[in-house]
Amino acid sequence: MVNSNVLYPEFPIYFGDISVNNKSLIIKILKNSKKDIIKYSLRIQDKLYVFDFDNSKKEQIVTIEIDDNYENPIFEDVWFSDDEKISFDNNMEEIHIVRPRSIHSFGLERYYYKREISKRLNYSKKNIKFIAEDYDYYWNCLCGNQNINNDICECCGLNRNEIFKEKINIESEAKDRRGKSKIAIYYFFLIFFSLAFDLFYTSFYGSPLFPNYLNNSFFGVFNVFILSIILMLNAILMFYSSQTYKKELYTCLTIFHFGIIIYLNIIMIFFPLLVSYAYFLYLMFDIVSVFIFLFSLKVFKLDYLRLSKGIVALVGFVAIIISMNRFSNYDIEVDDRGIYLKENKTSEENYYIKEELNGLPITRVYFSKDKNYNIKTFNFSNNLEEIIIPYASDLSTLEDINLNNNKFFYSLNGVVYNKKTDKVVLISNKINELELNQEVILANSFLGAKNLKHITIGPNVKKIGKNAFEKCIYLETIDFSKSNVETIEEKAFKDCMSLKSLELPISTTKMGSGVLEGTYSLKEIKIPFIGEKRENSDNLSSSRDFLCYMFGGPMYSYYDFIPATLKKIEIYDISRIHNVTFYNLENVEEITISSDLRDLGVRSFYNCKKLKNVNIKGTFTEIYESMFEGCESLTEIKLPSTVKKIDKNAFKNCNSLTKIIYNGNKESLEVEDKDILNLIISE
Repeated sequence: MVNSNVLYPEFPIYFGDISVNNKSLIIKILKNSKKDIIKYSLRIQDKLYVFDFDNSKKEQIVTIEIDDNYENPIFEDVWFSDDEKISFDNNMEEIHIVRPRSIHSFGLERYYYKREISKRLNYSKKNIKFIAEDYDYYWNCLCGNQNINNDICECCGLNRNEIFKEKINIESEAKDRRGKSKIAIYYFFLIFFSLAFDLFYTSFYGSPLFPNYLNNSFFGVFNVFILSIILMLNAILMFYSSQTYKKELYTCLTIFHFGIIIYLNIIMIFFPLLVSYAYFLYLMFDIVSVFIFLFSLKVFKLDYLRLSKGIVALVGFVAIIISMNRFSNYDIEVDDRGIYLKENKTSEENYYIKEELNGLPITRVYFSKDKNYNIKTFNFSNNLEEIIIPYASDLSTLEDINLNNNKFFYSLNGVVYNKKTDKVVLISNKINELELNQEVILANSFLGAKNLKHITIGPNVKKIGKNAFEKCIYLETIDFSKSNVETIEEKAFKDCMSLKSLELPISTTKMGSGVLEGTYSLKEIKIPFIGEKRENSDNLSSSRDFLCYMFGGPMYSYYDFIPATLKKIEIYDISRIHNVTFYNLENVEEITISSDLRDLGVRSFYNCKKLKNVNIKGTFTEIYESMFEGCESLTEIKLPSTVKKIDKNAFKNCNSLTKIIYNGNKESLEVEDKDILNLIISE
């Protein structure tokens, strides 16, 4: 029995294909001999069929009617033109024929295969559709034709010897391609994430690669954004060309890639003062790798990526170390104003700021709050325009300040100010007494000035800013006797823990929340009003004139904010006390309201347990409910003759109260609690 796609070298014909179609057996017969064949015979079951052979055709197609129980055909005899006859023998050698494989079975290596074959045969890549394969008795051509016993393809005319003259190593190329692909992918993702980081970082903090004055120029936009996109596209094209074996394109893209690296290194030469070393880390290549590439590619014809991978990484690492070591003593940025120096490492006691660095002026210096500087003498340079420091007192060891000929700052009583903004820049710690007379004392000006003990606020001061004297922990007195201050903002004297007394001038019209928060040694205050501003409206319920407001309490019930040391309070320029103004002041002993009061609110003095003396005067007409309830230490109180009524529980639980001195006619006074009538004495 003869199988299809099996070649018998000793027999002149073979079955190319056998198929069945509607009880018809269709047989393709191919020739395996150079001699002319006259006829051939084949047998199917018991029937013998004889057919003429047309030598002008490459293949013979015969159709035979069969029944359902047919068997595969077998050859019997072949007759040649010289009357020679050959009969088929089952013992003949058989060779299985491999059908031509599509070029796509090579995967991406098909591009390499096409490139090499096209170059070797000067043959169009479009016509290469199959893989050429050479066997002992036959060969498969690029066009898909199987050729037996001939070296010239019967279909396209290609020469067998030319095609198979040199072996094409597909496996080696596939391995090499995968290596290049990985590198291209690494480049792509490295550049992609670098670009993403660039965009994110630049959006919030400005470019990490270039100084601010270059960011908005074409130079900055090109190098930060456009160049990143170009590098990303280049990496994509490198990946594509490595996959499709476009060697010339891949080489050009790689040269372009190294050209960019050369450009970036040149940029670093012109901008050596940048803090960022991003360009070195950007691709982990240095300019030396360009020469390695050219040397290995042109001289030794080696794979430059394999040869230079370790060397390039080493060179890049060394470049980073050299660059960082060069500027290790400086943390700096550069812009159109000059150098911005971040002073993070100095241990000098006598500190000098250089005029310039590498030809650029040092115009700004930054000092960190978290560093322990030991600077005792600060020497200004002429170019210094700005000192950036969280708080002027952060240089805690500073004693002497030498402005020299600097025109951007001025000094007054040991305090250095910025001429342009009047902001306090530095404070000498030799100072413990200070008189201030500028119109505005800016926020945070003397925050943390631990050596200050006495402050005088002069007549020109109109405003004291937020936290202006916060954490002046040794500040004992603040003299407002000559002051015309109008506004004191929130937390202005917060945590002044040594302050014992405070008297604010009548010119004060507004106070922020927590002006005296954390003044735990405060014993007495004299202020023109209580709360944020003078509360002289009739709306008693919505008032903010509760005492704990100026100690940081958001509501009247936050009385714990008021220091336990506070014993004496005097209010001297208000006409109305609203509800719960002195609510629960358990430690206060004396309250004086020296102005002419027209009204007192409900529970104004509620639960002031240690209150002994209440001095109030005015024209108010009623003592409201629970006004003095819980004032356990109160022994006597004077009421003006304008009072006409004392409400229920007005003096409830005033256990020490022995006398209510009334300046009017007791008989005309309406009293709801009859048990206090015997305490009322007319005067």
